[in-house]
Amino acid sequence: MSNRPAEGIAWGLIFSIPLWLVIIYLCLLITGCETPKFDHVPWGSRPDTKPTPLPMQDAISNIRWHGANYQGAEIVAELPECTMSDDRIFYSKPCPSDWPSKTETAYNPDGSILKTVTIQGIACIFYGKDSVEGGKYEFMRPGQTMKMTDNIKNGYNGLRLPNEDEQVYTCLVSIDGSKRTNITRVQQ
Repeated sequence: MSNRPAEGIAWGLIFSIPLWLVIIYLCLLITGCETPKFDHVPWGSRPDTKPTPLPMQDAISNIRWHGANYQGAEIVAELPECTMSDDRIFYSKPCPSDWPSKTETAYNPDGSILKTVTIQGIACIFYGKDSVEGGKYEFMRPGQTMKMTDNIKNGYNGLRLPNEDEQVYTCLVSIDGSKRTNITRVQQ
């Protein structure tokens, strides 16, 4: 018995598929279906909320760090875009609650305790046009979402306030330096 009629039906189906559909299929097969535009968007978030562009993410190794260098810290949390006013940076989220913390004690000159503070993270600032520099400028307490820029104004770690024509970025780093958020844009 011959399979000719079945072969004719199979070839008929193949040739009845529109050419444009075959081209799209081949393009997807060759290039893949991934969209790098949303690689940094965590599961469960809405991609229609315009994810923050992260041009600094790939340039982290090119940052001229002032003070400690956290480029080797693993990115474990998403930090959406932040804002900066004259003397403050407002973070859209605090440090993740599962990051380790430590307690620091400040003393008066006479040796008495001034205050005891729990620290959970390190706030970093980066700025520049063609080249980027920056680093740690403040510690973050659990739940804290705002930091004053006094340390930056006063030249802490060799930092300075960014010029108006420079792009500004920030990230949060765990107190042990092993984890960090993405580097995100700061709107001035």
